[in-house]
Amino acid sequence: MSDFTRPRRVSAAVRDVLLVVLGAALALAAEEWRDARAERHRASLALASIRAELLDNRGRVERARVHHRSMADTLAAYQARGQRPPESVYFGGVLQPALPLSTAWQTARETGALTALPYAVVLALAPVYEVQSRYRELGDGLAQAIMVEMQRRGVEPVFRDEFAHFIPIERDFANREGMLDDTYAQAIARLDSLQRAGSH
Repeated sequence: MSDFTRPRRVSAAVRDVLLVVLGAALALAAEEWRDARAERHRASLALASIRAELLDNRGRVERARVHHRSMADTLAAYQARGQRPPESVYFGGVLQPALPLSTAWQTARETGALTALPYAVVLALAPVYEVQSRYRELGDGLAQAIMVEMQRRGVEPVFRDEFAHFIPIERDFANREGMLDDTYAQAIARLDSLQRAGSH
């Protein structure tokens, strides 16, 4: 082997190694780009689902609020007249707390999609679901207590003889639902504001 051919072979070997390294680096970069793109897509879907869930929950809460305000006013009118309300008053249910969902939020948490969301977004959403959870717990607890009392004493004494006890409860729930509705509105507005800022 002459001295003239050795540098060429070394150069060819170095070139081949560099090409392999460069190819591997490009493949890794492409994979990371695809992963980052998939994560952004997953985060975007999670955020859209959560926003839709908040809007749906807001509608549920508003319907419950209308019911509770109407029931409180109706029972108060019978109380003012000194009359016992007829059974028909209770056909729509005495206390009907909303059943807000947290499916999209829980799914985003369990699949790790929340980790792909900006911290400011998670910070805007987490308190909403905490308030919502406390509202549901209160509604479930009160419904259970009423059911136990009804089974112990009967329907008539609980719902008709002592109907006035339900007036402040109905009003309290209507107030809580008003505050929850405000919480939803603020969270949705905050999300929209953050998304607009992120798109610029």
